[in-house]
Amino acid sequence: MQGAAPRALDPLVRTVDLDIGEARDVVLADGSSVRVRLIAVEEKRDAVRQAVREARVRVEVNGTEVAIVSANYRLPVAAGGVQIDCPVTSGYADARGRGNVWAIAKAARFRLWPAGSPWLAPGTFTYPVAQRWFASDTQMANEPVFVDGGEILRAGGVYYHWGLDFGGAEGLVAVVSATDGVVVSAAGTTLPEHADSPATARDDVIYILDGKGWYYRYSHLKRIDVAPGRRVRMGERIGLLGKEGGSGGWSHLHFDITSRQPGGGWGIQDAYAYAWEAWRNENRPPLIAVARPHLFGRVGEEIVLDATRSWSAAGAIARFEWTFTDGTTASGSVVARTYREPGTYSERVDVVDASGAVARDFAVVQVVDPARPDALPPTIHAAAFPTTDVRAGDEVTFTVRTFRTARPGETWDFGDGSPRVTVKSDGNANVHAEDGYAVAVHRYARPGRYIASVEHTGGRGARAVARLAVDVAEKFEPRTRIAIRGGRWHLNGEVTYPGTRAEGLLVNVRMVNAVFEDRRRPDFDPEANTDRFIAKIPEYAAHGVRAFTLCLQGGMPGYEGALNSAFNPDGSLREPYLRRVGRAIEACDRNGCAVILGCFYQRQDQVLAGEAAVRAGLRNAVRWIERRGFTNVVLEIANEFDHGGFDHAVLRTVEGERELIRLAKETVPGLLVSTSGLGHGRYPDALAEAADFLLIHFNGVTLEDIPARVAALVKHGKPIVCNEDDKTGADAARAAGLCIGAGASWGLMLKDVNQYFPLRFEGAADDPVVYRKLAELTSK
Repeated sequence: MQGAAPRALDPLVRTVDLDIGEARDVVLADGSSVRVRLIAVEEKRDAVRQAVREARVRVEVNGTEVAIVSANYRLPVAAGGVQIDCPVTSGYADARGRGNVWAIAKAARFRLWPAGSPWLAPGTFTYPVAQRWFASDTQMANEPVFVDGGEILRAGGVYYHWGLDFGGAEGLVAVVSATDGVVVSAAGTTLPEHADSPATARDDVIYILDGKGWYYRYSHLKRIDVAPGRRVRMGERIGLLGKEGGSGGWSHLHFDITSRQPGGGWGIQDAYAYAWEAWRNENRPPLIAVARPHLFGRVGEEIVLDATRSWSAAGAIARFEWTFTDGTTASGSVVARTYREPGTYSERVDVVDASGAVARDFAVVQVVDPARPDALPPTIHAAAFPTTDVRAGDEVTFTVRTFRTARPGETWDFGDGSPRVTVKSDGNANVHAEDGYAVAVHRYARPGRYIASVEHTGGRGARAVARLAVDVAEKFEPRTRIAIRGGRWHLNGEVTYPGTRAEGLLVNVRMVNAVFEDRRRPDFDPEANTDRFIAKIPEYAAHGVRAFTLCLQGGMPGYEGALNSAFNPDGSLREPYLRRVGRAIEACDRNGCAVILGCFYQRQDQVLAGEAAVRAGLRNAVRWIERRGFTNVVLEIANEFDHGGFDHAVLRTVEGERELIRLAKETVPGLLVSTSGLGHGRYPDALAEAADFLLIHFNGVTLEDIPARVAALVKHGKPIVCNEDDKTGADAARAAGLCIGAGASWGLMLKDVNQYFPLRFEGAADDPVVYRKLAELTSK
């Protein structure tokens, strides 16, 4: 999509640079004012390289003194009635001759937000790599580079990494646009009007300009999928993670943001807090473990491992348990240890909250021989793919490359008792070699939380060890299978409701917002919402319900402007959303119920960039159903396809719906597919010919007209399913009786209860009158 400049946005952050003793008044995004005074800056440097390992500032905020550690995986803190962080101090500037990329001319920089404010506007930024948090090594926020062996004595100083490096498996991990914006540079070409901007043309790099006037850089891409001038949307795939350009040979995404700084120049806008906030909001983890940055020291020297940067949604962390490379253990958020041999170590911390939830991370520790500080040990980079939604029996690809060695060769222990596997990388002999990484494929037979480790021993005996956390879920084994036989619905080979008035029918309830989210409302907890629905499924089923309509784009929540879609703009699927839908489908399966799974909704199809994205999204959705092994799911392409709110013609026309029905059935033969029309209860003949069953809505149909609407569709010889009728109480009960009496399945939509905020799922108490009637109609 070629497009104009993105919609202008005002950043929520305000920035000020200060010298020691200097004070400034800063007006925040909400109009309030804060006075900030820098008191002192204290730097800790290592004994080998004299590199800054920690910069601690003391600052007074509205008269309250607070100590802040600059960057290095730190988040903003509350002080003086505002939020504040320190992304950089002057000690980190002008690193290794790369110039003052921060555009800082004073002792320290501070960023400020109003108390309780998000750091970026919700729904405007997403995590830029399609993998889990800390899936592999990272280099972030003024951490000296190390993965490719960068911790070496060299002329020209230390290379402090100002951007965010996300390690991952080369050519397998999708890189997505973190924001809406316009591609101003890609694959070596920059738009002429941005020739004097921060966007520097490189073959492996993309720059995207957003509405705040910030430039987002994505580097070392193995593949680039966009061209200059293209307008992209948040979450849209723009390339694949790689090791091209000046990567040092390790596969990762280098991501950074450049914005105007207090002095007027272009400088780095530290993105760690933004990436952290986006990941937390989208995935809702109970815990985030952080054992980083990496550590560097000498044999015999005390090295302090620190996991205090970890976070718990509950507010408190119960305990920290460390497991070291040599098999010893320790407890505590901060632990000290010494090393007897040089090497690269991977030290694991398990962070545990009061409920027993566990999150893991690894601290990389590089240890040198003080007698030979220039003879550094080898380093190693490992990655796995996929890193989310891995099930027992799934294929997992492991990649590894060793650096700073003349004798490459690595050995994997996958942590499940299987035999060790030896591979051989090229030792980074050729930085950009296609086969530079050694690849191993493994399948975990059983669910569990595994630690995969890989090690290399160098020529002088020094080891390099990397470890990865691999979470494997139980493979889903379906209990409920839905089918149509002789025009009647069957569950597990038996006709539904045998011997009742509803025999062969499918009584259902529209619960599309049981999996709802709004990425613009981080205060809403979508997982808890789904949990409340799941808890009531047995009660709904006890009253005769045998199917629930869910939707990958939800439904109207009672207000406009929600961002609620399982699809990214390119049609790829968002794993956090799918995880929630999957939980709901599995719960229905356990309770003997089917799911009518909708794909597209008229208030959300605008998320998709075009008709090609719609088709891709449909293919991805049905393949997901197949891969997960769901046998209780039938498909609804679009909710009310003839609604004028749809942007894409392929969704709002009969011809388009016929095409999409065919596409779904060709992609996954055997899947039952339909689409629904508006609340008039009619269904076009051409669609009836293509669909496996006829989905109709009765919102606008009077009670008296229901039998006639059903009778008009009987000629097609296919099951007729109303899966939306917004009548309530006695009217809904009568509608159910009329519809079922005419030979069609009936579906309830209690929009004020189950669909509009605040979302409620209270079982039969949602509408006792209609649920009593459903129980009566489905019982002998």
